[in-house]
Amino acid sequence: MAIFPSIKVESTVQIADKTRIDGSHSFVSTGSPAILTVEIDPDGSGYVDVTANMYLDWSYSSAGAKAPKVKVTVVGRAFEEITGSITAVTAATDNLLSTDEDLQNHEPDILKWIREGRNSFKDMHRRAQELILDTLYRLGYTDNQNNRLTAADVIDKLEVREWSTFLTLHIIFYGLSNAVDDVFAKKASQYLKEAEMRRDSKSLKLDLDGDGEATNEGYDLPTISVTRR
Repeated sequence: MAIFPSIKVESTVQIADKTRIDGSHSFVSTGSPAILTVEIDPDGSGYVDVTANMYLDWSYSSAGAKAPKVKVTVVGRAFEEITGSITAVTAATDNLLSTDEDLQNHEPDILKWIREGRNSFKDMHRRAQELILDTLYRLGYTDNQNNRLTAADVIDKLEVREWSTFLTLHIIFYGLSNAVDDVFAKKASQYLKEAEMRRDSKSLKLDLDGDGEATNEGYDLPTISVTRR
């Protein structure tokens, strides 16, 4: 007999944001007793029976490391558990560069495309943030210690707000596309071009020494590199 619990979670989620703890890929080996129950404990507060749908939608109220668990029990009461890992962060720590309201300024009905298990596009804004910071790193932008920049190092968020907004829209529609010439693919291509235009027109004020203030008067993207001391 072998029981194989499975847990799928987001690695990072903002507090008060909806997230899904998914145990639906749990299974037992051939010849094992049938699954009796699947339960999920989101934060150490106790197990919830989710046998009917195999997942639990949840929202964390405090920041910190979370260790959600999935427990699979078979007929005869034998069980196995597996633990996942989620980091819950505050909005200030997450420091996203755009919002769902920014998306709605261009696509009023965009929220209908939020994926199951979520109630916002914060995950997509976070991905756009990661890509923007990676782009800055590849262009030679680091702090004075040669470390990658963080969102906190971008002093004036308005400078990158549109860049992040259009990049997030690109990510969303690219994910929805299932054919090269469908409407989602066209929107994804359009918004990527808009994002690149906003990127190339920006002059960023960056905090390179960690004092919370701009170290420079503005670095033009993408051609000027940072002089490190």
